[in-house]
Amino acid sequence: MLTHEQTKTAYDLLDQADATFAAGDEMLGAQRLWNSFAAVIDAIAHERGLPPCQDDDDIRRLLQELSTHESSEYSMMLRFHTAERFRKAAKRGAMEDYEVEIFAPEVHRIIGELAAIA
Repeated sequence: MLTHEQTKTAYDLLDQADATFAAGDEMLGAQRLWNSFAAVIDAIAHERGLPPCQDDDDIRRLLQELSTHESSEYSMMLRFHTAERFRKAAKRGAMEDYEVEIFAPEVHRIIGELAAIA
C-alpha cells in the first residue's frame, strides 16, 4: 500500500482537476486528471523499484503486474482506458458533455483503488 506522501501529488492534481472543471476549463481539467493518474502510476513504480513509466506499454505492464484474483488484468485495463480518455480529450481539445460528470468521479475511485492495492 502506498503511503500518503507517495500519493500526495496524485491527490493534489485531483483537487486541481476538480477546481479546473468547476471553473469551466475542461481541457486543462482533463490534462490534470490524466496527470493525477500518471502520478499514482509513477508512485507505484517507484515503490516497486521500477523507473517511471515512459509510455502506455510501461503502464500496461505495471497494471498487469498489479492484477490479482480480485482485480483481473481486464479490470486493470479498464481503469487505464477510463483515465486515458481524459488524456485523449486534452490532446484533441474536445470532450463529450457527459465525460466529466460520469468518468471524472470514476478516475477518483480508480486512483484510490490503485493506491490501496499497490
